Amino acid sequence: MYKAKAVKEVLKMKKFITVMPLQPKNKLMKSNYLAVGNSRLQCDFDTSFPVLTIINGYVEKDDDIEIIILRQQHENAIANYDIFTEEISSLSDRKGFNYKLNVIDIPYDNRPSVHLNTFTKLAEQINDEDFVNACVTYGTKPLSQVEIMTINYAYRAKHNCSIGAIVYGEYDHNENIAKVYDITSLFFMDEMVRTISEHGVKNP
Repeated sequence: MYKAKAVKEVLKMKKFITVMPLQPKNKLMKSNYLAVGNSRLQCDFDTSFPVLTIINGYVEKDDDIEIIILRQQHENAIANYDIFTEEISSLSDRKGFNYKLNVIDIPYDNRPSVHLNTFTKLAEQINDEDFVNACVTYGTKPLSQVEIMTINYAYRAKHNCSIGAIVYGEYDHNENIAKVYDITSLFFMDEMVRTISEHGVKNP
């Protein structure tokens, strides 16, 4: 009689990419974000950092995670990092996971050469088998592009690298409510368009 052999599951490292906000500390809004498009993002606590909605929804007790932080050399971003460390520590205590903060300090400069260098540094942090998530709420628009470029690189170039959630947080001034949107489908739509184009489909 044969015994079934246990297949060892490869544990993916859960990584979360985020950018420190440039708002002054006294204008950094702390809210209970309403999840739109993904119920796993709904939290029972207030936060100033939408990336915590992903961490809360996708991290389990005793997980080891890495949070990759792009921190522009701007006094507000540096000050807000201290607030972030307090909030992630509090969430870790509540949920019982372990975390590593991987800070990438970058110039406060929107020249393409600076962003390409940032992309290189960020891409170096992604490995095969990683489970990659990102928040594109804060930072300049080009810096959000760098995050998306890195996710594209991870998905296409790394072995068995999977994408969890990509989120964008906003404050709706009409409804006076903070919302966090799951925009992961936009990433996969872009990937689908690329694949269709490569195959020369005329009527996608």
